[in-house]
Amino acid sequence: MEKNRYTLFNAFKDLFKLSGNSKKQYIIGTIFMVLYVITAMLYTTYNSKLIANIISFQFDKAINLLFISAGIRFFSITVCHNLWRQIVIRAEKNITENIQKKVYKKVLNMSISSFEEVKSGKVLTTLKAAESDIIRNVTELLLESAYLVTSFIMLIVIYILDYKIGLGVTLICTISLILFKIQLNKSKSLLNNEFENTDKYTTLVNETVRGIREVKALNLKNSCFNLFSTRIEDMTMARRKRRSLSKIVNTLKWTVRIIGDVIIFLYIIFQIKIGILDVETAMIIITYMTTVIDDVFHRIIEHDFGISEITANMKRITEVLDDKKIKKSHLAKNHMLLKMEI
Repeated sequence: MEKNRYTLFNAFKDLFKLSGNSKKQYIIGTIFMVLYVITAMLYTTYNSKLIANIISFQFDKAINLLFISAGIRFFSITVCHNLWRQIVIRAEKNITENIQKKVYKKVLNMSISSFEEVKSGKVLTTLKAAESDIIRNVTELLLESAYLVTSFIMLIVIYILDYKIGLGVTLICTISLILFKIQLNKSKSLLNNEFENTDKYTTLVNETVRGIREVKALNLKNSCFNLFSTRIEDMTMARRKRRSLSKIVNTLKWTVRIIGDVIIFLYIIFQIKIGILDVETAMIIITYMTTVIDDVFHRIIEHDFGISEITANMKRITEVLDDKKIKKSHLAKNHMLLKMEI
């Protein structure tokens, strides 16, 4: 069962194969994205030192740090960020168009008997998946991953400055990631269930519209409406479960964070009070600590739907594009018809 499990890694691999010639352009844009993230981390560090020196009345040092921070910020935004967005947006557009063309061409080449196995609802939702922001979600995920690498470096610095604070930050992040893992696994299952119900709903609407004369002639309006109501309720219930799960996990992780923050800040105040930590070091620790925890919360945990969506949509697209699978369904149908004739 685990062997056939479609993971985020499989989704990335399939998306890379379907990207065509635009993959090189996308990689170049991603390099500028990494440079943007690195310069953003440097800016955060120097800006933190700047504020600490202003508070400590070290104005000469503060002025030097001000110009360094401004220079880093200027290079980060005007060069790295602008080139990254310009190149990647163009690549995203080309990749999305390439996937749409492949899916539509595949649908046009499918045999009539294949549509008995692949219902019209699934064909329509797969075409919609091809039009979705899969590659844009991937870009966001790569950006968040780059930020997480810089956060890991910040965490190492915190351990060097004060290992006790490092342990506290690690504990908050670990508990949050465990909750995220539980949420992600459950969210994937609920999202697949939601897509299946959407397929049934879309198939019903599509077939009803196409056969509206037969529905009225055979007086099937009540039956169709009852089935429609059932499909709507199933689809809504799947969405409600996924949102409820998200709310429960968010409440738990924020409770952990608030308690952890209070304990760590009390410790930092005490260390400054007895003279073990100076203001500049304390400011860097607070800035890094906040960044690390924020990255775990907002760059990983709150992207569970994006990860689930990338995986689910790519799985649907590759299922339709999989020649062997459709051929197998086609042959199976012909075999059944042959047995009935005999």
